[in-house]
Formats: sequence, C-alpha cells, structure tokens
Amino acid sequence: MNLSAHMLLSVEVAGAMYVVQREHIGAMRGIFRPADLEYPDEHGRPMLTRRLADLFALTDSAAPPPTRQHALIVPTRRRSVALLVDRVDELDLSGALINNIQPLPDVLARRLGRPWFSGVLVWE
Repeated sequence: MNLSAHMLLSVEVAGAMYVVQREHIGAMRGIFRPADLEYPDEHGRPMLTRRLADLFALTDSAAPPPTRQHALIVPTRRRSVALLVDRVDELDLSGALINNIQPLPDVLARRLGRPWFSGVLVWE
C-alpha cells in the first residue's frame, strides 16, 4: 500500500466505516497475535493499546476480538497509542468520490472539543 502523506484511509471498526487522514497516523502494523503489541514505538516507548470499537462503544465487551487486526499508531508527547481496527484500506479518490468530501461548516468546526473531524464524506 502506498502511504503518501495526504492520502485518506477507510477504517472498518465493528462493521462501521470511518475515513482517516493518513497524516494523522504515525505508523500501521498488522496484528496477528497479542505478542505483536508488545513491541515499543519508534522511540522505544511502550504503547498504550485500545480497540477503537470499544472506545466508540460499538461492540459487546464480552465478544472476543477478531483474530486479525490492524494497529493505527498515533504518536503523542509521552507515548504512542495503538488503535486496533478490523480493516484498513486506501481510499480511491479518483472520479466522483473526491467531490463528495464536504468540509464542516465553520460554526460547527469551532465548537468541536477536539479537531478530529475536518469534513464529511457523503457515501451513497
């Protein structure tokens, strides 16, 4: 997968799809077994690991996690956070899809607690 800086990624979490800017992700790793999460980040610091589905309250906490996941590694000042997702794909922004990305209105964007959402992808 070509990981250019301004690419958009589609991220699947518990059957729901989200769009993420590639530049917000420090690295990605395939996770096949729990030991894959024990490796430190690129600065040698241990990572904090969380399932994104649990943070969004999308899954039953008693349900076992999928056997294969992907870690989206987001660097922070003190340590990196590995967000576990079910699937990651590069979005093809050719054709009409690029025209379906709409920026958030200024009045809404100013009220966000965190600037995580910069726009909406209208998916039909």
